Amino acid sequence: MKTLITLFIMTLTFNAFSQDVSENMDSLTSARVEVESSINQKPYQKAQQEIFRTYFTKLKEFVSEVKESEYLTEQFNNLVLKMGVNNICKNILIDNTSWKDLVKNCTKNRFFLCSEEIKFYNDYKAGLKELMYQDLKSEFARSNNCNF
Repeated sequence: MKTLITLFIMTLTFNAFSQDVSENMDSLTSARVEVESSINQKPYQKAQQEIFRTYFTKLKEFVSEVKESEYLTEQFNNLVLKMGVNNICKNILIDNTSWKDLVKNCTKNRFFLCSEEIKFYNDYKAGLKELMYQDLKSEFARSNNCNF
């Protein structure tokens, strides 16, 4: 009985994230759009800081959750194959120039004033690449929208 209850709880927990990889990517796309519309409004106010934190946290959690599940990894790769690496990156990643500008404007006198997740953006992109099938990884490396 305990095993059945545990299995049921694990299934509910798993389904909470795995509702659909594409839904989570849609959420990331919306968060990316908000970041891009807020990035040029300087100095950054609390609302902008929250927008930045939300996007980078979602990206970090997305990579982590997909990495932990073979099912989600397969679902993610199927979506990448369907949409194309370039389109996936264009939809969910901000460009390096914007990210560098964000980091620059978050740094004042050696202090980083924004969410710490922002600093690890390249790690999240590398994690995203690692989730992909081998043939997609080389396409990721060549893509302008996935640039490192």
